[in-house]
Amino acid sequence: MTVGLQMYNIAFIYAKGLVKITNKEQMVSILSSISNINHILTEGDYKIFRYLINPTFTVKDKYEMLNILFSSINNEVPQNFKNFAYYLVMVKRENLILNIFNLYTMLLNEKLRYTHVYITANTHVVDKQKKYIQALFRTCKVNKIYFHFNKNNKLIGGLRIKINNIFFDNSVISKLLYMKKSLT
Repeated sequence: MTVGLQMYNIAFIYAKGLVKITNKEQMVSILSSISNINHILTEGDYKIFRYLINPTFTVKDKYEMLNILFSSINNEVPQNFKNFAYYLVMVKRENLILNIFNLYTMLLNEKLRYTHVYITANTHVVDKQKKYIQALFRTCKVNKIYFHFNKNNKLIGGLRIKINNIFFDNSVISKLLYMKKSLT
């Protein structure tokens, strides 16, 4: 087993454990908190995350950084969630924090039966197109569907669609890259 796969498995075990101790009433607010935490950790070329995993900083420094991070979140972060983050620092697993939070988010979305649909096109998706795409998903047996529309000029044409963890790439650029690879 590769090191990357081992780290993923460890992160998954932590995420599953975190889901088990999460109250159902807290799940929706925690999803919002994690989204904010991930955004802060990864903004500015992962500057704060790199600080968190820097081995030259003490555990006390990292706890302080986590306190600042948690206090900067608009909605309340549950204490058991904070304790879990402190625990990761204490056992020197802070390098897994983003993977754990992403897997935890995925597991909570599954538990709440939420679906996230990410649609990326090379042009702006107009309201009429958005309504048509949203109508296609109305028959899904999920509690809530969140749509995220993005623009990426590099796609040339076509769409990339990600539904939770399933990825469909029907973009012109991916077809061109596939043809280039098959010709070499």
